[in-house]
Amino acid sequence: MYSERTTTSLPEICEPMLCVVLQGRKRVGTSDLTLEYAAAEYLVVSMDIPIRGAICEASSQEPYLALSLRLNPHNLHELLSEFPPEVSTVSETSHISLPALGLSTLSADLMASLSRLLRLLHQPEDIPVLAPLIIKEIMYRLLKGNQGPLLRAVCATEGKVAQIQEAIRWLRKNYMHSFEIDSMAQVAHMSLSSFYRHFRSVTTMSPLQYQKCVRLQAARQLLISQEKDAAGAAFTVGYESASQFSREYKRMFGNPPGREKANGDALLQQRKTSSFSDRPQFARRLMERPEHR
Repeated sequence: MYSERTTTSLPEICEPMLCVVLQGRKRVGTSDLTLEYAAAEYLVVSMDIPIRGAICEASSQEPYLALSLRLNPHNLHELLSEFPPEVSTVSETSHISLPALGLSTLSADLMASLSRLLRLLHQPEDIPVLAPLIIKEIMYRLLKGNQGPLLRAVCATEGKVAQIQEAIRWLRKNYMHSFEIDSMAQVAHMSLSSFYRHFRSVTTMSPLQYQKCVRLQAARQLLISQEKDAAGAAFTVGYESASQFSREYKRMFGNPPGREKANGDALLQQRKTSSFSDRPQFARRLMERPEHR
């Protein structure tokens, strides 16, 4: 990501992800945890959770530069299966008590892996073969690092967190449809009371609040991309009332959906992104970092 300006705090549902700031500063948080990170630090998001994020340090002279890498839980689980049992096992109690966000300083090994990944931009013919290998090394470094326990929770295939993750995956596929909480509890193979309690513990919100957040995020993307007008976006994501959609949209994002549609180009500029190949300072900034900090 590249931005020459700071941004206001905006909500989003974030997938499991590695985020690395190369220049500038960003603030992210959930309802009960706020983290601020800068150059040579990395953030790990362990599961699909609602967060708020804002770029808080950027300018035309020193723009905000960052990279992100989606973390596939299946690939993490396969890699973790190659670890010794004492490393790959995390207790169910630990799964539930771990935060969904973790912040650490980049190690020299992780920095070197990321640098090699970026260098492939100058060797596109090598990307299909080498990129998967380097990404596997990056995940290995993460699992061995300070945020390893947090990521091992993502890999759980049994227990309450795994059951809630299964329900979250179902909800993200079916967010545009109305449903009873009982249906999600059945997907998670939990009683209604246990499901509701653990869902709120993991995501910091109720299932219906989570669904509303996913719907509004999807609608915002439709508006920013100019694919739909306000009414079209509302009905596409599952709202039956355009006026209810407008009220809830403004409550979450600060602007009514009609204004967001009209200002779509400006919003795209605010969150301007660019490929690494278009912004060579991405790779250069990381490669110039000292090997030890």
